[in-house]
Amino acid sequence: MKAKVWLSQCMIVKNEEKNIRRALTWGKSVVKEQIVVDTGSTDRTVEIALEMGAKVFHYKWEDDFSAAKNYAIEQANGNWIAFLDADEYLSPKDAIKILLILEKIETGEVSVNGKKPHVLQSALADIREDGSVSSLMRQQRIFQNLEELRYRNRIHEQIYYTGIGELVLGDLANEITVFHTGYTRQVLTDTNKVERNINLLTREIEKNPEDYNSMVYLGEAYEAGKKITEAEEVFEKVLSCGFDKIDKIRKLNLLRSLIRIRMNRDTPDDDPKMPFLYKKALEVDPFNPDCDFFIGVWKYDNGHFIEALEYFKISLKKQEENKSTILSYLPGNLENLYTYLIDIYLKLSDSGNAVKYIVLILRVNKYNENALNGLLRLFRNESESDIYTFIWKLYDKNSLKDKLFVIKSLKIMGFLTLSEKIISDMTEEERKWFSES
Repeated sequence: MKAKVWLSQCMIVKNEEKNIRRALTWGKSVVKEQIVVDTGSTDRTVEIALEMGAKVFHYKWEDDFSAAKNYAIEQANGNWIAFLDADEYLSPKDAIKILLILEKIETGEVSVNGKKPHVLQSALADIREDGSVSSLMRQQRIFQNLEELRYRNRIHEQIYYTGIGELVLGDLANEITVFHTGYTRQVLTDTNKVERNINLLTREIEKNPEDYNSMVYLGEAYEAGKKITEAEEVFEKVLSCGFDKIDKIRKLNLLRSLIRIRMNRDTPDDDPKMPFLYKKALEVDPFNPDCDFFIGVWKYDNGHFIEALEYFKISLKKQEENKSTILSYLPGNLENLYTYLIDIYLKLSDSGNAVKYIVLILRVNKYNENALNGLLRLFRNESESDIYTFIWKLYDKNSLKDKLFVIKSLKIMGFLTLSEKIISDMTEEERKWFSES
């Protein structure tokens, strides 16, 4: 017999007409109710939510995300809550999987050291405009509907447990992924989230001048808003006065940001601050690959290619082992990392490894023209039949887009016979379209 699971989906919204339909669609087949708390929308957000059958509540915005989210929780009737933002969603497969996992938790089949988890942690993937993943982290989006579980902090709100004993956290990061689109460049421009965050965080720090975690968030907001001088000042203040008072995630975020700021400033290779920051980052989390990548870029920019190669290798190894529990930006930088490796291996006359990483780039983005041109350049002494066979391992023979892309590179790189062969292999309709174009 299945255990009773009543899953309530909750969210707070304001002017989310572009996202609200998708935000409600993923849960339709698995949740018992959908709670939408509107904080002052002036677009069609509320209208669309009502059309889709959500329970809509109105809440006067008080510049406090936790207060609004806690109000939403109070409207929920389920014994479990899925609290995703309007710009977050689950795949249909993962939505069903959540329900199955919750049923197993309720029967005791799934537990954490014999205890029922209060909160379930999932992966959170930030998605770029083109659909690629820019970063991965763990976040808490699913939890029991208990009075002892509520959000705290005006901004960058987190779930806190005030009951007896410690919070029991279940980790589903390898099973469930929440996709997040809210911090793409276009959305930041549309919603002015950066300035909003700066204002809220400034007020939070004025109220509590020793809230160093909020100071790190403020530095990140400045950095996102391209206010690099202000960001560095805040990060340096926390590093000198409050580093031991911030949590592990904030520590690594601060160190990564300072390394990245100095790296982008063309810091000379004899700067002692970079090795200092890198060492502290390894002490905080020896498994996260980001700082190895950033130091590799710094070494590369200063002409130390062998040292850069070693840091890039370390970064890739850590990425493959995936032992860090903290957000990593490397998934969104893999194409850049492979490009650095290709250039270094070409400088070292190691064409075998150069080809290896060109192929990896093309597997990440097969329409990277520079990568395909580089591959063809390295294949110049190979037989055309071998090149032809290799190309169709990377591209789809049945895709006109792929054919046109390959033909363009073949012509640029002087493989005219091969390009004509692909044209001759086209269907009559494709050849007609190609000749007319």
